[in-house]
Amino acid sequence: MLLLIAFAFNLLTFLHALPQLSPQVHALSFFVPSIVIIGAILTASYLLARCYTTGVAGLVYLCAMLMISTILLLAYSVISGSHSGLWLLLALAALAGARWILNGQAFILFAVYCRTQRLARVGRQRRMI
Repeated sequence: MLLLIAFAFNLLTFLHALPQLSPQVHALSFFVPSIVIIGAILTASYLLARCYTTGVAGLVYLCAMLMISTILLLAYSVISGSHSGLWLLLALAALAGARWILNGQAFILFAVYCRTQRLARVGRQRRMI
């Protein structure tokens, strides 16, 4: 959820910085990236729950991508003198929270447990054959 919150703050700040768009283009430029990010978060969560370490890698890449885009937008807002810096600071706080959770002991233990379960299941299947 924290990744989704950070993405929403980034996207709304980015859309605010764009020149006036028609309502159809504005809606399209909001909903298409939102659907892509939601799909990426759900895919990474599904892969993690299915005991694949690529789910963890997907979450880390998503967090890194959002961190880079937040820093770039924050630099742009400082240079342009925009008042949207507060929302980007909230996005940075959400990303720091997400990174804290991803590096937390509970998340690491869950990922290791899921991976161990999958490896044990594959080992049992190979012994049966």
